[in-house]
Formats: sequence, C-alpha cells, structure tokens
Amino acid sequence: MLTRPYKPVFVLEILFLPEKIMDCPRCGSLNYRKDGFVKSRQRYECKECRYHYTIEKKSDVKSAETRRMALEMYLEGVGFRAIGRLLKISYGTVYVWVRE
Repeated sequence: MLTRPYKPVFVLEILFLPEKIMDCPRCGSLNYRKDGFVKSRQRYECKECRYHYTIEKKSDVKSAETRRMALEMYLEGVGFRAIGRLLKISYGTVYVWVRE
C-alpha cells in the first residue's frame, strides 16, 4: 500500500503563509478542503472535525468621514491618485464618489 510521505511544516513556512488563512471556527485546524459554494461564497470542510463553514465577507464599506475628507481634498485640487494614497483607498473609489 502506498502512502503519502509526511511533509513537515517549518517555522519559516508558517511565518510567510498568505493572509487568507481559513482556520476552522470550531476546532481551529488549518486542515480543510473546498466543499462547494453557498450564495456564491466558497464553502469549506474541516478534515479534523468534519465541520462545514464559509469565510465571512470582508466589509469594504468606507466611512462617511473618509468620503467627506476625499471630497474636500478633491475640491482643494488634490488629484484622485494622491487622495487614494493619502487615505489608503482606491483612486477609483474616489473617482466614483466625485462623479456622484
């Protein structure tokens, strides 16, 4: 019978994992598999406890204060890209806000 060779996880690999870590909400395991879609969101199954879960959507709604500051900066003559860099938002978002 053939078995898969054990691959040890090194500390450096753990330090440089992508930010998109989807640990199990029930047991905290990182051992999961994809398990279809629910409402166009990826669903996962934990291989340890067999729990099915989805990852919560990241809310990208900007605050009213950020929008107000962006519009004030635009009226002062600052460019879209500069506003985006200063407020750490997309310059496309600034453009859409100004167009409205």
